Amino acid sequence: MKILKYIVYIFLVLVILYSSWVSYPSMQQDKKEPKDKKLSTPVIINAGQNSGNGNLVGMQVSISGIDYSTEHRFYDKLETLMQHAKYNGFLNHQTTVLFPEHIGTFLVLNGEKPSAYLADDYKKAISSMKLSNIINYYLNYFNSSSSTKDIETLLKIKAEAVRDTYYKVFSKLAKIYGVYIVAGTIVLPSPIVRDGKIYIREGKLENVSFVFSPKGDVMELHSAKKTLSKVESYLLNSDKSKTTPLIQSNLLPYTSAIIISHDTLGNSSYLLNTEKIPDAILSPSSILKEEDLAWYFSKNLSKFNPNIKEVLKEKNSPTDLWLTYSLPQWIFFSGARIGLQVFLNGHIIGLNLSGYSYYIMGTEIDVVPSREDSAIINVWN
Repeated sequence: MKILKYIVYIFLVLVILYSSWVSYPSMQQDKKEPKDKKLSTPVIINAGQNSGNGNLVGMQVSISGIDYSTEHRFYDKLETLMQHAKYNGFLNHQTTVLFPEHIGTFLVLNGEKPSAYLADDYKKAISSMKLSNIINYYLNYFNSSSSTKDIETLLKIKAEAVRDTYYKVFSKLAKIYGVYIVAGTIVLPSPIVRDGKIYIREGKLENVSFVFSPKGDVMELHSAKKTLSKVESYLLNSDKSKTTPLIQSNLLPYTSAIIISHDTLGNSSYLLNTEKIPDAILSPSSILKEEDLAWYFSKNLSKFNPNIKEVLKEKNSPTDLWLTYSLPQWIFFSGARIGLQVFLNGHIIGLNLSGYSYYIMGTEIDVVPSREDSAIINVWN
């Protein structure tokens, strides 16, 4: 009996110590953490003239792991860009703001230890998060089915918290600034929209984009990525039967279609199953700097260009390939006049995100000159 009591006592002590470690406020670590210095004035590109027909604002976001450490930091990062856009006269009741792909996905780091969100390698970040969520992690680990079960498990057990933070931040921004927001993308399990809210269900993970109205509600339409990157293909579900949604409102004098990232690299995404031709194509995007896009292009574009292998040799970077075979190549299939593609850039848990944001209007293309800085692209309709 004494031995049993001793074991129970030791167990309780361990539980208390673990609970204290997990719940120790991350804000206490702020004194030891490097502050984010990238709050300088963003690069500004302004195209066209204000004719009273609304405008599109694309946000190239340069971000780091520390920006995801708390909800407050994440909100401040995005609101800084919104403030600059407002100061430059870009925000009004006929504005649609576009944020990059996966801007919501990295909220999985929210509330974690500095050893996770400041990690210089994603494997170290995963190890830290597994320890912080050890009980819930192993209760759900064997329900995961992908080849990267550890990442899938973490994304699923934190899905509700990630969704809640994502919703609160973008809903608040949309209401405060009175604009429509295409809130980049976020990875969630089988999400649906009901009564202006995002609900998640048991099911496979999807990379999805939601649109917030000026009232802060989520609009019924949402877009799911069909053409997954090589990294995503190990983890996410892709439903190619889903149609491309069209953003339209009585308050907006234009319509927009959302085509996510790699979906812009082929003509099929632009053949929209809609009665109305969109005025603009909006593309939240991201590219890993180390990602080898050659496998995709050589596999999928040889039928359009028999000399694609020679083209691949001539191109210096994924960005060159992207500008050649993305919106500028295919937008005419949709009938849209304007294309806007923005990228998430920065260094997060050892991942190097790197892409040049740009707009296209007719034959005119303007590319943000830097991948290191945040940028705002404003296009008057």
